[in-house]
Amino acid sequence: MGVTLEFLNDNHGVKATVRGEMTGEAFVEGVRQVNAFAAKAGPICYTFVDFNDLKKITVTTGDLASAAMCAIEASKLTETERVVAAYAGDDYAYRLALIYMVFIEETGWEAWTFRDRSEAVAWLRSRATLKHGITVEGI
Repeated sequence: MGVTLEFLNDNHGVKATVRGEMTGEAFVEGVRQVNAFAAKAGPICYTFVDFNDLKKITVTTGDLASAAMCAIEASKLTETERVVAAYAGDDYAYRLALIYMVFIEETGWEAWTFRDRSEAVAWLRSRATLKHGITVEGI
């Protein structure tokens, strides 16, 4: 299935849901789409990535680096510091998410990976409210 994107809070937030098999190509394309949208429509203040329904992963660290380059380039186009929360209960997905978070450190975004969904959502809501005055809904 891949990556499904939902734009929330008047397009200031994104919920990315990964289901079934995640390929490197689908991951890079999802990141590219979010950041292309942000460049055209305005800043994205938060992103929530849900890896819980992931069944198979065929992503390399090279794919993660390519996706991170899209994020880094997008971060240079806006002063908005995005808040990024990734929820990944599975060990392999969790570790891949951690690697991606290291790759996107150059963006200056506040990014964290969680094994518990309720903790990820609570953290994202509190950080988006504090940084951007946004009440996160729909996650």
